[in-house]
Formats: sequence, structure tokens, C-alpha cells
Amino acid sequence: MIQMAIGNSERLMRLVNNILDFDRGEKGRLVLRQEQVEADDLLRRAADSARHAASLAQIALKVSAPATPVYADDDRILQVFNELITNAIKFSAPGTTIQLSAQLGGMSALGRPELCFVRKGEVCFIVEDEGTGIQPEKLARIFDRFQQGDGSDSRMLGGTGLGLALCRSIVEQHGGRIWADSVVGKGSRFYFTLPILAEVEVP
Repeated sequence: MIQMAIGNSERLMRLVNNILDFDRGEKGRLVLRQEQVEADDLLRRAADSARHAASLAQIALKVSAPATPVYADDDRILQVFNELITNAIKFSAPGTTIQLSAQLGGMSALGRPELCFVRKGEVCFIVEDEGTGIQPEKLARIFDRFQQGDGSDSRMLGGTGLGLALCRSIVEQHGGRIWADSVVGKGSRFYFTLPILAEVEVP
């Protein structure tokens, strides 16, 4: 009973924080402290934070990223990663893998049609799972407030329907974009972009 009370309290705290952050984002008052950070370092830190939860769920985490600087508030971007990876763990079966990667835009994205939205001068981060997937009719709405990929699963596993909307707000305030594709029964991929510093030359 104590563990249940602690879990419910933590869930309520996350809900309150998400609501406050989302409200600040909607009103343009979400404070960002952007600086040069390395894409591979962001992914490694995100993976390290999620490794214990992934281990308990018997899910492997793999990281692949170029050592490329991006212009970002690392705490806020790690918040985005936390939401995406937590969702991936929730909806993945034991023995599967979650892949975290990053891809430079422009010429380096050739041959990958799913990255056609990525422009030169930005990096695309990808969180890919082998989970249950999202129904096509729900995929277009998952970044809206109080929307969830699967209502029945979300009620069972926990979720407020605010996390992905907050992710979109954070990414868009960085000047980036966020989107997803999914195949039911095979998994989902979530993408978001961040700008590269202007003085960095992109190959």
C-alpha cells in the first residue's frame, strides 16, 4: 500500500509539472537556456537515465549518434527524451530493443525517405522501438493535448496525455519539429530536429 501511495504521488507530481510546463509553453514563458551541446552526449545521457527502467522491463537500449554540436537547452531536451523513451518502454515487450540515434540533415539524409523533413543545418534525433505500434487514425493526433496512442493501454500502464504535447512545445520553441511513424504490431519511430550552431559547417 505504501508503494502504491508513493507511485500515485509521483504520478500526480508529474501531471502537475507537465500541466505547469505546458501552460508556460503555450504562453511562450517556458525559459530555455540554450547552449552548444553534443548530440552523442545528449543521447548517452538520455540512455543512462533510462537504463534502469529498461533493464527491469528486460529491454535493450542501443545508442548511435555523430559527435555533432546542436544548440539546445540540454535539461529540456533530456525531458523530451525521457518522455519518448518511457513511452517506448511501456509499449515494448521483454526481449526487444529501443534504438536511440541521430542523423545530420541535408546530403547525409539521402536514401532515408523518413528523414525527408530534415534540412541542412539541423540534426534529427530518433527513438525507435519494437512495440505495439500506433493506429494510423490516432497517429496524427498523438501530439495534441490529452491524446494517447491507445486509450485502453494508457489507462492500464499510466499516462496523462500531456507528455507528447509538452515534447512538441519544447521542440518547437527550439526551432525544431517533431513527428512519428508507426506500424501496428511492429513498432514506432519518433523524430525531432534541433538546429546546429550557425558557425558549424555541415558536410
